[in-house]
Amino acid sequence: MRARGRRRIGGVVVSLLVTTAMIAVAYPLGAADPLPGTAVPVSPVGGNQVEPSIAVNPTNPRNLVAGYIDNGRCGVAWSYNGGATWD
Repeated sequence: MRARGRRRIGGVVVSLLVTTAMIAVAYPLGAADPLPGTAVPVSPVGGNQVEPSIAVNPTNPRNLVAGYIDNGRCGVAWSYNGGATWD
């Protein structure tokens, strides 16, 4: 009986460790938020543009999407590295 109880406790502990590891992978603590006020070019063309609208992925703040107007044309850009580069 004691061995069976220890196995159950061991199984519960392993389950909790696996669950904790899965949560840690899904929500990394080291994800850096973009700095407020940092100027990041989101258009491949220089000149006057309308101020872009930027959306941040709530589950991964390094994923960004921006919509902008450049000389009367609308555009969309996205970044997977917190705005260091845009496609």
